[in-house]
Amino acid sequence: LSPEIISVTELSCTDRTNKAERLPATNVPRRTKRVALLINNMHFYDPALTRHGADKDEQGMVNLLHTLGYEVDRHRNLPAQKMDEALKSFARRPTLPLTDSVFVVVMSHGGMGTICGTGSHRIEIDRIYERLNSRNCPALKDKPKIVIIQASRGGESLLAARSVNQAARLHTEKDFITLHCSAPHMAAYKHPAYGSFFIQSIAEVFNTRCVQDPIDELFKKVMQRFHVSGMQQLMPSVELHTLTKPFYLLPGECRNMRLCVRL
Repeated sequence: LSPEIISVTELSCTDRTNKAERLPATNVPRRTKRVALLINNMHFYDPALTRHGADKDEQGMVNLLHTLGYEVDRHRNLPAQKMDEALKSFARRPTLPLTDSVFVVVMSHGGMGTICGTGSHRIEIDRIYERLNSRNCPALKDKPKIVIIQASRGGESLLAARSVNQAARLHTEKDFITLHCSAPHMAAYKHPAYGSFFIQSIAEVFNTRCVQDPIDELFKKVMQRFHVSGMQQLMPSVELHTLTKPFYLLPGECRNMRLCVRL
């Protein structure tokens, strides 16, 4: 598959209006300022762990998020502590009250319930939910928080990391949805030149269906692409789904129409 990002499918004005009218009302100001956090670890303390092709995945996600109207806070090659600091800093962004949703995209090596920093330590995936929950980030209360993780989950041999609880704790915090690139105990794969099929699939599905389908249906369509392509053993998985209402991404003018209709 080509790593290029395709343009968003156009709908008629009638289709857009009907879709906008079905969206739930939110307490978002008329002028939104969508934001996203992206962390991409490509180079590690051991050169053999270099994630070749990760730059393609990063650019693909940045292009997609820009298309969807998100300003992207980008970070590369962070140790575990700096990853946590980036999450805390993102949770304190002064523009968060103006956004209707956030994306958090993390790409690295990993294990069960953890993501590797560039050093010998890991950060628990659970930390993402902790930093962005309603208690620690009240500006995102009742707003969709979409988490995408491109990291292996199959084995402890990737890095000699400190011991952590391998079972990710179950979070009851609402308004999160997480898509992980692989099922538990499975590795993640990518082409060294074109990046991962996972990120390519997200970009293509979102670009063609983001007006018609809510976020959970978009994730299902990404998973279906793996099935149709005969790659069931690499099937992504939805790890957390606590959204209480359908959330449509509606890029650009479609999102503006939503605000005009609902507010």
